[in-house]
Amino acid sequence: MRRVLFDGYWLVDGPPSGRNVISGLIEGWRSAFPDDVIDVAVPRAPKGVSVPPGVRLLTVAPRVSNHGLWVMLQIGLTARRYDAVVSQNFTPLTGRGQFIRATFLHDALFRDRPQWFTLSERLYLGVASLTLPRARRVLTSSKAEADRIRRVFPRVRARVAAVGLSVPLDLDQPGGVPSLVAIERPFILAVGRLNVRKNIQRLIRVFSRGGLAERFDLIIVGAPDGKSEAVTDVAGVHFTGHVTDSELISLYSQCEFFVFPSLGEGFGLPLLEAARFGAPSAASDIPPFREINTAAVYFDPHDDKSMAEGLAEMASQHRRSANGSKGVPAVALSWADVAVAARSAMFD
Repeated sequence: MRRVLFDGYWLVDGPPSGRNVISGLIEGWRSAFPDDVIDVAVPRAPKGVSVPPGVRLLTVAPRVSNHGLWVMLQIGLTARRYDAVVSQNFTPLTGRGQFIRATFLHDALFRDRPQWFTLSERLYLGVASLTLPRARRVLTSSKAEADRIRRVFPRVRARVAAVGLSVPLDLDQPGGVPSLVAIERPFILAVGRLNVRKNIQRLIRVFSRGGLAERFDLIIVGAPDGKSEAVTDVAGVHFTGHVTDSELISLYSQCEFFVFPSLGEGFGLPLLEAARFGAPSAASDIPPFREINTAAVYFDPHDDKSMAEGLAEMASQHRRSANGSKGVPAVALSWADVAVAARSAMFD
């Protein structure tokens, strides 16, 4: 039996992707290791968020409103009676005892490609990286990202472990047609936060110039977040902003194919989501996406011609309606698998 404290700050105030990772990891840990004692530190009681039976929410009232400072200065003070603390991006600097500090660093792209990030993002993540040497284990999602972290943070090279990710727990309910989009024609789907790294402007340019706009609409799900780029208003392109899980399921289930044109990622969870709901995928030819290995077509995300050829191939050969394709089956981990990998990396 192990006693583990999770950083649950993002359950209260954090990005949806962060909440999904924390919720999934806690659920998977409880499933795989029912005898472990699991507490989740939160700055206040989260609204609309449930935890598995037997998992306790532990309120650690913040003296500071910033997630990073809260982790660095406050969580460690409550950790003496635990075997390990699992935190997000930041590592506790305070606290005595023999507990293991395990930090989940989602990616090191801010160090590798700083031009994709705002100054505030670089400062936030830069401070986080300064705390990494205090971590006994640095967890991340993919082998490709683990390699990047080892390269840009050589001091923690021997402590990095790739544990994977799984599809968000809430993506298991019946879908409904999103009220934000009137779906009248076959459509191509793109999902992700809207920033320069997601490469949406190039996708729109290729879509509008390559004849695809004559046959399909392009639906882009996601809200602006991070360093933005100017996006052209083009006929047939629809921005939904944030959608509910039910609406997202419906979009994945109805699209002709899914496209993920990102310039860089630590993992690429939407590819697993698309595969789960039978959407064939076209994706950037980058190491994390090759590692996931669910796309039918890969293209160079920096090259209009390559992307256009990839999308044209999808439209002619890999559309869901053209041949009944259910996408490339994903050899997806469960959250229990992720928890087993994380616990093994921490304690074995």
